[in-house]
Amino acid sequence: MMMKRLKWMKVTKVYNNDGPGLRKAEFESPEYARVKERYVHIVPHCSIVGMMMRNDVYKVCLSDKENILGHSILTWQVSGDHLIRAARSAHSKEIERRLWRWLDNHNDEERKKVTRAVFGTIEGCNIADTMSMVKLKNIIKLIRSAKELDKESKDLVLGLLKDVATK
Repeated sequence: MMMKRLKWMKVTKVYNNDGPGLRKAEFESPEYARVKERYVHIVPHCSIVGMMMRNDVYKVCLSDKENILGHSILTWQVSGDHLIRAARSAHSKEIERRLWRWLDNHNDEERKKVTRAVFGTIEGCNIADTMSMVKLKNIIKLIRSAKELDKESKDLVLGLLKDVATK
């Protein structure tokens, strides 16, 4: 235990580049509280992925793409040696609200079911990046995979796909 604590004391920064954030239990944990000041979460203004789970402190940068396409760090706007700051879009905030509500109303098994369905389909479609995800044929495959889910999970997945496809 002491060795583990000493290792964490050496960490000066932890960077999360539009990663999904933390589960509620981890977000509220004493371990996170100890590293919170060193945790740097950077999200694009249109973040979807970075808002999937809990986070409270993040830096927002401008992306030249919208929705899921803004997840690619290659779309983030830079001036000199720093990212161009921005405010989160209303669309990103709405997706965050819906995701958190869904997460708060489902247990780990239900979350695993949805995650496996979505990511299993993504892998099955050979989707390797966000640009491939928004191709019509892949969106259709993802929609078909949602048929295996309960109504609320299906509505969430289909709603997110609609948001990605129409914005």
